[in-house]
Amino acid sequence: MKVHRGADHVATPAGEEHFTGRVWISANFEADAPGGMNSHDVRFEPGARTHWHSHPDGQTLIVIEGRGRTQVERGELTTLRAGDALFVPSGERHWHGADPDAFMTHVSVTGEGGTAWDGPPVTDVEYG
Repeated sequence: MKVHRGADHVATPAGEEHFTGRVWISANFEADAPGGMNSHDVRFEPGARTHWHSHPDGQTLIVIEGRGRTQVERGELTTLRAGDALFVPSGERHWHGADPDAFMTHVSVTGEGGTAWDGPPVTDVEYG
């Protein structure tokens, strides 16, 4: 067993390479063995969002604050609120971020494969 103390988490700016708008990421834990999991807290300012991406081992998101939105490729825009949880299957391209007028924070859990940044930025039209 390994305990990761919340006091040790440091939020750092996510940068512009994979995100639109201001986003902060704090690692909860990283996979350290085959089959391991990664977890991060991700805070999006209003209007901020990821670029299109996928996860080789899938992803679970748990919204812990605010309101946001998400969309799978060729799918409909879906609203997210604090308390919502969603699962993205392995390899399914999607994006997620905050509503235009609200912050959103979610806990992300992915398999050891992490994130495949395999898509372009989300356009304003796609964002809605």
